[in-house]
Amino acid sequence: MNKGLSSKEGVNINDNCFTLIRYLAALQVLAGHCIKHFSLDTTSLLYRIYEHTLGMVVGVPVFFGLTGFLIWSSLDRNDELKTYAQKRIKRLYPQLWLAVSLNAAAILILYGEAVKGFQFVLFCITQSTFLQFWTPDSLRGYGCSTPNGSLWTISTYVQFYILAYPAYRWYKKANLRKGSITKRTALWIIIMLASLVFSVGYPRLEPFLPETLFKLAGQTIFPYLGLFITGVIVYEFRNTLIPPLAKFWYVPLSLYYFIRIYNIDLSGTYINPLAALLLLLSVFAVGYKFGGIKIKRDYTYGIYLYHMILVNIIIQTRIMTGLWAMLAVIIGSFALAYISSLIEDRLFSGKKKIRA
Repeated sequence: MNKGLSSKEGVNINDNCFTLIRYLAALQVLAGHCIKHFSLDTTSLLYRIYEHTLGMVVGVPVFFGLTGFLIWSSLDRNDELKTYAQKRIKRLYPQLWLAVSLNAAAILILYGEAVKGFQFVLFCITQSTFLQFWTPDSLRGYGCSTPNGSLWTISTYVQFYILAYPAYRWYKKANLRKGSITKRTALWIIIMLASLVFSVGYPRLEPFLPETLFKLAGQTIFPYLGLFITGVIVYEFRNTLIPPLAKFWYVPLSLYYFIRIYNIDLSGTYINPLAALLLLLSVFAVGYKFGGIKIKRDYTYGIYLYHMILVNIIIQTRIMTGLWAMLAVIIGSFALAYISSLIEDRLFSGKKKIRA
């Protein structure tokens, strides 16, 4: 067992390989989009290998679960509202604004004749704030029809950031940590079950809701809240949960693979709830079992921001196809993420690193 797991003061939450897991999750999102938009052969041996390896690390649930864990940890270190807000803004927006600027330039250069001024300005504003899911009709002919569709999760993160602070303050003020383990456990189970019920029930609401209302509901945090809450629960009960998870890391991982390989479908939003829970338990189990694997720099946010910009440029220009296009997106995304990080450090952060 890792040294950090046997500490008398409890689990050392920094003794993990979360950066490696984030890279795998970011590459899964990138690969999934390339496979879809470049129409790569899904019957090939290479795809089958991907499907049973990297394809298992479903990016969005992994990022949401880790965010819940890390945000709760951050609030434990400092729960002042000003500090919390500054961290969230600095973590989310500087690189986002750089990516939106690059995307806007690419659209103007490659698709300028179809751009409508007011709609384009409004699009850039929404992309830079928290309404990234909106794309004007005038831009539907560019690339894959959504200039940077992967940014839809930004609004979900913002909603969680807004909800997390008062939830944490209430939890702390109510002294629930000093209460019985039964009360604490019951509270989190109720919240978890409520979020999972919404996740499972949401897709079934489509026949009963107006199309616009149904789509807007899908942009709220509620279908995905259970993923964030899972991370929060693991953090809250870290000294109880993480040591056995790390010791028996292969158990949740094996169960997760079994459900995915045999396509056991329990429905839900994005990924079925049982698979999502087992995936996140596997993330924390593997993360702390192999905590000695350290990667100093995390460029995964930049990869997430830039890869669809490159996908759309390639689609629009038709300069390459297939695996070569995917390779170009991988290399280009890493390069842009690195450059973006340097620019952010110079313009926004100086020499200070932003912790979660």
